[in-house]
Amino acid sequence: MLCLNLKDEKVFGMGKKVTDILRKANADGILLFSGDPVRGTDPNFLYYSGTKIDNSIFLGTRKESILFTSEMNYGHAKKTSPLPVVLIQRGKEYEKIKGYLKGMRVGIDMDSISANGFIRLKKRLHKKFVHVGDELRRMRGIKDE
Repeated sequence: MLCLNLKDEKVFGMGKKVTDILRKANADGILLFSGDPVRGTDPNFLYYSGTKIDNSIFLGTRKESILFTSEMNYGHAKKTSPLPVVLIQRGKEYEKIKGYLKGMRVGIDMDSISANGFIRLKKRLHKKFVHVGDELRRMRGIKDE
């Protein structure tokens, strides 16, 4: 697995915030989705991933943060994202992500995902999810010194 060094000054604050959210939600990882052209970029995705790249998924754990993105956005993501970038093929994105989530209790922002998207996520990842949206928003409101 690719690992983000949480001591990297650009992302250390986000790593600490992700760790705090995971602890409070009793979760091992957080999945955030970039959004879609109709609803726009999810503000939690933008804040925690540090990037605005469509068709992408952010995974944050206590030890690493990763950006999964499509082939179309991969080159741009590699140049602009502060996170390690993993290429996912269209239609196979859940297969790749599933390997990273093995044995994890996963948090998602249920307010930012459609009912259809949630059903698809549950079916493809075979996970139970915990809602972390309120905590994500609360942590976004805490300003770093």
